[in-house]
Amino acid sequence: HYFIQSNLRVVVCSMAAEKVNPEVSANVFSQLTFHWVNSIFSTGYKRPLTPDDVFAIDPRLQSERLTALLEQQWFQEAEKKKKPSLLFTLLKRHLFTLIWIFFLANIEAALRLMVPYFVAEVTSYFDPTSGMSFKTAIYWSIGLGMLQLNNVSFRSWMFYRIMRFGTSIRVSVTGLIYRKACRITQSEIGDRSIGLIINLITNDAQRLDEYIVPSYVLLNIWLVIGMGFGMMYLKIGIFATLAGFTSMLLFIPLQFAIGKLILHLRTKIAPLTDRRVKIIHEIVSFMKIIKMYGWEIMFRDLVDKVRQKETKLIGTFVLMRAINNALLFISPILSLIVVIVVKRYVGEPLNTSDWFFLFCMLGMIRVLIVAFLGNTFTTVPQVIHSVG
Repeated sequence: HYFIQSNLRVVVCSMAAEKVNPEVSANVFSQLTFHWVNSIFSTGYKRPLTPDDVFAIDPRLQSERLTALLEQQWFQEAEKKKKPSLLFTLLKRHLFTLIWIFFLANIEAALRLMVPYFVAEVTSYFDPTSGMSFKTAIYWSIGLGMLQLNNVSFRSWMFYRIMRFGTSIRVSVTGLIYRKACRITQSEIGDRSIGLIINLITNDAQRLDEYIVPSYVLLNIWLVIGMGFGMMYLKIGIFATLAGFTSMLLFIPLQFAIGKLILHLRTKIAPLTDRRVKIIHEIVSFMKIIKMYGWEIMFRDLVDKVRQKETKLIGTFVLMRAINNALLFISPILSLIVVIVVKRYVGEPLNTSDWFFLFCMLGMIRVLIVAFLGNTFTTVPQVIHSVG
């Protein structure tokens, strides 16, 4: 019990024992279907949730454990190198986790890319010229239903594991920054203000968690391109496949250029943000002196000048990201038009199953290559800049 005395009254606060996180002991089926969270959903449906209903943190995600492991790895790198790299330290610390995510990402991509082919086979049953039997159509339909289970079970579980991985990185880096801040001496604190430390935690460390999901496409991009090209070749021929893939892949250099521009803007914005935070921290610290000498307008203009430069760059940064997101919706339409023109030029007609296959496959490629890979070109440079 903890006793808090306020206004001559004693309030007794009892700390209830934390609930054990059910994910720790959940079986494979419970993890794939997220059945282990149903208990708290059921409680929330019956009555409002209280702090006592919340599960304890998974021991594998506790800050003390993650920070200690990363700090130990950092000290080992510091002994070997004069200027250790945080990025290399994180990669070395989570090497086995990255290999496991690489394996999961490729399985998920392979299952997803098989969906358009199954859709085409099912729809070909309704084509009078296909000659497919009803029994064969049922088999293709059952296979399509099994693949769709990938979206509600394995794919969701994989993304959850990736997000957990991003959270563990953010927690460990944040804890490392905190421990470093606690070791700063009085002579060093002049160069490292409190505002700078807060900016590192709220911006740079947070970015590691936010951008880990879009970056996972780098692990399976080779499979997406190879498997997608092979399936389109078998279905619509070599010329239409080359035209469709070429038109889709032409967006990648454009997104890469936008990503480099975003990295350049980010490198310009970060020093301005740090400078603005430092100026505001100094204003708050010496407010009495500023008020006494009447320097408010001068310092206000100083902050406004830095903020205007920062806002201008942020506006350009947001514009570039908007253009990059617009390419997501433009790319499949242009690729579909190119495929239709090529098929018309070579004199090869498109039947019903081919149309369904193209719509599904180009949609898959759009998400896996244009969307995720496009975001990767903009997010990975920012992550590298944050941990660099």
